Amino acid sequence: MLQNYFTSEKISFADRVQLIAKKSIACACFITACTSGMAQNASKLPSPQQANSTTGNDLAILNYGAVAVENKTKVEAHTWTYVTNPYPFAVSADHIIERNQEVISPTIYIPVAEKDQNSEIDFSAGYTTYNLSGGTTSIGTVEPHKIASNFDKNNAYGILDSRQGFLVQPLQTDDFVLTSAMGTEAYRDDVMWGGKEPKARNRYWVNLTNANGNFSQALMGYFKDATDDIDPGFDGTVFPGAHVTLYSYCNGVKLSIQGQAMPLTNDKYVVFGYNNKVAGMLSLYIPQTELDFNGAMPLLLKDGLLGGFHMIKNAPYYFYSAAGTFNERFEIHYTDGSNRLAGDKNTMEDKVIVAYKEGDNIIVKANNELYTEIEIYDINAKVVKAVRNVKTDFTVITDVPQQNQLLLINVKTTEGKYITKKIIF
Repeated sequence: MLQNYFTSEKISFADRVQLIAKKSIACACFITACTSGMAQNASKLPSPQQANSTTGNDLAILNYGAVAVENKTKVEAHTWTYVTNPYPFAVSADHIIERNQEVISPTIYIPVAEKDQNSEIDFSAGYTTYNLSGGTTSIGTVEPHKIASNFDKNNAYGILDSRQGFLVQPLQTDDFVLTSAMGTEAYRDDVMWGGKEPKARNRYWVNLTNANGNFSQALMGYFKDATDDIDPGFDGTVFPGAHVTLYSYCNGVKLSIQGQAMPLTNDKYVVFGYNNKVAGMLSLYIPQTELDFNGAMPLLLKDGLLGGFHMIKNAPYYFYSAAGTFNERFEIHYTDGSNRLAGDKNTMEDKVIVAYKEGDNIIVKANNELYTEIEIYDINAKVVKAVRNVKTDFTVITDVPQQNQLLLINVKTTEGKYITKKIIF
């Protein structure tokens, strides 16, 4: 429950949102100071539902025009503060960060609000992370391994809808300011802004998805004002997800968002790691690219565990993963990899495991190795066939229906390594 600042009346968070929604003209800036405080390197963000609230000044008349309407509220240093956009139109997170750059940390967190069976807004699902590099959504579910449905432009471009809330980290006790001039003309689905796209920059997003559709997202970008070190305005620390968590590295720090300096050259690369809660099939893919990455600049994924390379810009990379944390397993290089791919015919996968179609059967053969388990998945991560409790180097699988589809054959060796092969069957 939240405490009403003016009447001491206890009202639910959902009721407060409804109250603000009714003020379509006279809107309030809704501020929540979280009682748990703020840790500089917090591993978990606080929930706005566990907070005391105060309310900013009501605006008798709100106009979006030549004269900016300003809403100012005092925030306390080192206390997580929850703010709601009070205007009846979308505002730009970039404008908010730039206007308050001396007051708050330049990375903000936008809750993923989903209603539960009691119509309460549930913030336990997590947060979208946003700073001057852009935004990532690391919480949610999608249909397993569906690429196009897994990119939210509003979150990626920092578009905060009317009454959308977000968490900020005040660096000092001072005035936090919102103005109607922060209204954005960026991408909108409605007719208010005419569908104008934000300015593209040199960046790309990477998604990690499990078989149940749970996903985590990381953003990599290159900007003229960024450096190759940690920049508060361009780098955002990762917070653990409930199922999978993807992050890049900069000087040993795990980041959900990373911005590096221009120029963008082919010799640069980025290191990625991940955490996986449940063993199973995972996929890495690129849901969105911009500028040079949208053109000729290639994206070559290196799997440090299996030793192979994959053109991830062209197709998803599927792999089996045990539960656990796998730091620095992957690298993304900005080269076409022609020399590497040409010399990569004898990767560990190709040396150890061979899988192929022979008539109506699938053959799985190991070279100089034994394996103990085979699992065959379709593109939706459904188990089509499993062979377990064996110790062999040769298996003929006879009862898999032929549907001319992509199958992923995951093999566990006697050394405990998982190797994934692909065939059309």
